[in-house]
Amino acid sequence: MASKRRKLNLKEKIKILDELKAGEKIATISKRRNIHEATIRTIRRNETTIRKVVAAASTGCFLSGKKMPSRTYVAKQEKSVKGFKVAKERITLLLCSNASGDKMLKPLLVNKNLNPRALKGIDKTKLPVHWMANKNPWVTASLFKDLFLNHFVPEVREYLRSKQLVFKVLLVIDNTPGHPDISHKNVKIMFLPPNTTSLIQPLDQGIIATFKRYYVKNSFQHIINEIETNNEMNVISAWKTFDLKNCIDCISCSVREITKTTLNRCWKNLWADVAVMDTENETLSEYADIFQVSHAIGGEGFHDITIEDINELFENVVISDDEILQNFAENDCNDNKEIDEDSTFKRCWS
Repeated sequence: MASKRRKLNLKEKIKILDELKAGEKIATISKRRNIHEATIRTIRRNETTIRKVVAAASTGCFLSGKKMPSRTYVAKQEKSVKGFKVAKERITLLLCSNASGDKMLKPLLVNKNLNPRALKGIDKTKLPVHWMANKNPWVTASLFKDLFLNHFVPEVREYLRSKQLVFKVLLVIDNTPGHPDISHKNVKIMFLPPNTTSLIQPLDQGIIATFKRYYVKNSFQHIINEIETNNEMNVISAWKTFDLKNCIDCISCSVREITKTTLNRCWKNLWADVAVMDTENETLSEYADIFQVSHAIGGEGFHDITIEDINELFENVVISDDEILQNFAENDCNDNKEIDEDSTFKRCWS
C-alpha cells in the first residue's frame, strides 16, 4: 500500500482506467504505480466525468487550399497564371472532441455547393467529414440541428458504449446564431457566455490552430507528391490542380495528427483540473515540419519561409454584418439549393 498520496494528471488517470478495462486488479495497479487503492477506486468511480464532457467549435470560414504566403513566387504569379481563376468560395469546418482527448468526432464541413465538380461520382456519406451545403457556407441553426441529432448523438452514444459507459454527456458550445437552443434527454448543453469563446472555449485554446498548422503542412506535401508522381508537373501546375477533394483529404490527415495531449491540454482555461499541463512544446515541432516541407518545395518565399508567413495563412475570412443579415433573412429551403460550379474549388483560408 502506498504511504503517500500524490496528485495524478489526466494522462495517468486515463492509463489507469485502460488498465482496469484490460482486467488488471486494483491491488496490482496500486503496487506498481505506488498509489492508494482508494485513489484508483475514485478514478474508476469518476470515469464518467473524465470521458463524457465534449466541446464543439467551428474554425470560422476558410477557403480550401490554394492560398500561399504572399512572399512566395506562387502567390506573386497568382493573377498572371494561365488557367487560374480566383475563387471566392468558402467552407466552414466544425470540430468536436472530449475533455480526455481520446475521442474526436468526425468533423462537419459546410460548402456552398451540394454537388461540386471535384466530388462527382463520390459517395459523400463515405467522406471523412459530414458533408453539408448551404448557400452561405456557415453553420446555420438547421445544419447544426441536423448534425446534432443525426451524427453527434449516435457517434457519442457508440463511443460511450465502447467504454461501457451510460450515455449522459455535457456538450460545451459557443453562443452563436448557428448553435440553436436544442435539447436531448441524454445531452446537457452548456452555452458559453457571450464574448468569452476566445478565452475559454477549448477548441479556441489551441486545437484549431494546431489543426491549421497540420493542414498547411499537408497541403504543401500534396504539391510535392504531385510533382514526384508526374514528371511533367511543376509547383505551379500542382498548385492549380488542388481541388475540394484534395482539401478534404488534407483535413482528414490533419485531424488524425492532432494528439490526445493537445486535445486535453486545451481545456486548461475552462476546466483546469482535467487538463494535463504538458511542458513539451509541440507548436515549435509543428512549425518545423512546415519549414521542412516548404524547403523541399524550394524557390522564392519557400526556402526562407518564416513563422509570420505561415501565420498569414491562418487568418479567417471576416464576415460582414450585411452578409450575416442576408444569410438569416433568406429562407432555409433556398440555402441548400445546388449552385453550378464553373471551376474546381481552389483556395485556402484567408
